[in-house]
Amino acid sequence: MQGKVGVAKAEATSMSMATGELRYRVIADDVQARIKTGELPVGHRLPSEKELALRFGVSRVTVRAALAVLERDGLILRRAGAGTFVAPPKRMQQDLAVLENLFSQFAQRGIQAIRRTLEYEWGAVDELDASALGFSHGMRLRRLWLAQKRPFAYTESSLHPDLRSVSRAEAEVTPAYAMLEQMGHHAARADFTVHAEKPQPHVARVLRIDDGTPVLVMQRTSFTRTGEPLERTTCYGRADVLEFAFTARDTEARTAPPLLRPL
Repeated sequence: MQGKVGVAKAEATSMSMATGELRYRVIADDVQARIKTGELPVGHRLPSEKELALRFGVSRVTVRAALAVLERDGLILRRAGAGTFVAPPKRMQQDLAVLENLFSQFAQRGIQAIRRTLEYEWGAVDELDASALGFSHGMRLRRLWLAQKRPFAYTESSLHPDLRSVSRAEAEVTPAYAMLEQMGHHAARADFTVHAEKPQPHVARVLRIDDGTPVLVMQRTSFTRTGEPLERTTCYGRADVLEFAFTARDTEARTAPPLLRPL
């Protein structure tokens, strides 16, 4: 009888330990999911260990184990005497599968991407852009993109000639696709290419990197539903900060209508 009791206690202890291990994982997964959806934005202060323990019905030891996992994965920062905060991502991801204004996705994740318009003027577009777009003159737009006061991308765009009526002041505060919409041009599809190269001196200067440091280069050409070219943008991104993602679908899925989000 005593042997059976001993086995039962051992099994109960084993189950308790397994449950404890699962609990810290549940907490870590819950917080991670909230960070990824933007519910907990970058810089947000997490509840204290005591508050988390009460919320999940666990001990503070279990909460510490969960926080250790999140800290190891670079999702949170723990500052002595100040608390625990959502960390900025090591790399910011731009999903190319969704056609929308550049870097607008970041706001959904709690990342404030600031754009600075360096140039917006009418002029001749370069030879490659002219070949892809079918027009020799258009609006030339140059922008620098920053997050937490650090540059992460620089873009050069050749825009449809109709945008000549859009003022510099409007361009300062309006995304490129939104300006095209105002002129009655809806971007319905886009072609993308991505490669890496050593930056030109002016690109390295604005991104604050060495000339020999490779950058990610994404080129986008946008079209209306009828195939009229609207714009061509070349984005130079810091490879230590930015990455591009794309979701591939099977043949059956590709026959479905494209997913377009409001601009």
